[in-house]
Amino acid sequence: MKNIKNMKNMRNIKNMKNIKNIKNMKNMRNIKNMKNMRNIKNIKNIKNMRNMKNMRNIKNMKNMKNMRNIKNMKNIKNMRNIKNMRNMKNMRNIKNMRNIKNMRNMKNMRNIKNMKNMRNIKNMKNMRNMKNMRNMKNMKNMRNMKNMRNIKNMKNMRNIKNIKNMKNMKNIKNMRNIKNMKNIKNMRNMKNMRNMKNIKNIKNMRNMKNMRNIKNMKNIKNMKNIKNMKNMRNIKNMRNIKNMKNIKNIKNMRNMKNMRNIKDMRNIKNMKNMKNIKNMKNIKNMKNIKNIKNMRNMKNMRNIKNMKNMRNMKNMKNIKNMRNMKNMRNIKNMKNMRNIKNMRNIKNMKNMRNIKNMRNIKNMKNMRNIKNMKNMRNIKNMRNIKNMKNIKNIKNMRNMKNMRNMKNMRNIKNMKNIKNMRNMKNMKNIKNMRNIKNMRNMKNMRNIKNMKNMRNIKNMRNMKNMRNIKNMRNIKNIKNMRNIKNMRNMKNMRNIKNMKNIKNIKNMRNMKNMRNIKDMRNIKNMKNMKNIKNMKNIKNMKNIKNMKNIKNMKNIKNMRNMKNMRNIKNMKNMRNMKNIKNMRNMKNMRNIKNMKNMRNIKT
Repeated sequence: MKNIKNMKNMRNIKNMKNIKNIKNMKNMRNIKNMKNMRNIKNIKNIKNMRNMKNMRNIKNMKNMKNMRNIKNMKNIKNMRNIKNMRNMKNMRNIKNMRNIKNMRNMKNMRNIKNMKNMRNIKNMKNMRNMKNMRNMKNMKNMRNMKNMRNIKNMKNMRNIKNIKNMKNMKNIKNMRNIKNMKNIKNMRNMKNMRNMKNIKNIKNMRNMKNMRNIKNMKNIKNMKNIKNMKNMRNIKNMRNIKNMKNIKNIKNMRNMKNMRNIKDMRNIKNMKNMKNIKNMKNIKNMKNIKNIKNMRNMKNMRNIKNMKNMRNMKNMKNIKNMRNMKNMRNIKNMKNMRNIKNMRNIKNMKNMRNIKNMRNIKNMKNMRNIKNMKNMRNIKNMRNIKNMKNIKNIKNMRNMKNMRNMKNMRNIKNMKNIKNMRNMKNMKNIKNMRNIKNMRNMKNMRNIKNMKNMRNIKNMRNMKNMRNIKNMRNIKNIKNMRNIKNMRNMKNMRNIKNMKNIKNIKNMRNMKNMRNIKDMRNIKNMKNMKNIKNMKNIKNMKNIKNMKNIKNMKNIKNMRNMKNMRNIKNMKNMRNMKNIKNMRNMKNMRNIKNMKNMRNIKT
């Protein structure tokens, strides 16, 4: 059949099996129900094929070639089960092709527009001037894509490999299994790019989202204006990345390794869930970093300056000028932080564990608004720290100075050389506090053990609930201890002097070895004092009143130099005071009434 022209109204054509050499078919309109066209070859110059419907079960169109000037194939529907279209070449100027499947080895598709719903397309090469591929979905197994220039609006493309020279790719979504993308420029609004590998020379990538399992991005340069990079996991070997400016909203970046020469990350904002970032050397000028969350296993970050709002850092050496750091939560394993200076406005530091070797921390002057510092374990060698307010749950703090308004320090241990701690509250489980001075308004200090060498403690007001305090040796110059209650199991309080204005002491059980206590004035309401021994050098106990119901004061010995006990009244029911000896120099015991049943008083 040759030179067929102007075919119209060909309906219900069936069984066109052995048709060959159809040429110059023009104006074929409204052709319906063409079935079983098997061996069609050499179709040329077909134009204006409209309204092709219900072309089902077309198989074995193997040797179709030279379909050059096919235009206006509109409204083609229900082309099902098209298979084995292998050797189609030179398809130019094809527009509006929908629902095409299994097109292998297609070349030179230059001016194809509006290709929608193309599935399972493989081996498409030399697609240069493809434009407006907007609603392409589920494109799987597209291999060897080359020379795709000027492609725009490719959404929902999957499994594309070996793409080169891509320009102006806007609004591309769901590119999951893309590999070997070279020389791609101006890729904007990329989403769901999961398995991208070997990406080289990519420039001006904007609005990248959901980039998972990206590896081997070696030679990427000049990544400017990247915004909204979310879900970037397993990115490795980003070596020569430079000049990453204006990066915003980077989330879920895990397993970042070998980021060596990154510089000028100035305007990075909202970096969340960055885990396992290693080997970030020579990073400078990270100024406006905000809202960085869950940064784990940060190692070898040297020479970092101006890092604001960063969390979960490790091995931060030579970090300077961390001024406006806020909201540092879940920071773990911060080791070897040397030469940190000027950390001023740090707030909300939670879960800081295993912080070691913080030496030479200076000029932490204005750390006023530190709140909610919980679970800070194993803090060692924090020297010359001043003005830390509202710190909670700190352990092993040595050489702390000028700590004012400290509250809720429950699990603090091994605090040595601490000075000027005012307004301390809720200090439970504190051990080994040496050389503490100026502790005011201390409340709720429970389970304090091994308080040795606490000299020159002044102005301890409102001390309450100090239980299980042992081994308080060499404590001198304790003044103004008002409202102290519930001091149980106090042992080995030696060399305590000048305890004035102590009122309302209750439940002082198991007090032992209180030597050299002088000037206990204005002590009232002393009840339940059991097992007190060796009160030798107590002097000047004036105005002691209302010592009622003191029972079982056994084995009190050697009360030698008791003087000036005035106005002691109502000492009733003092039973079983045996073996009291050597009360030699008791003077001026006036107005003592109703002392009954005192046996075995000698000398």
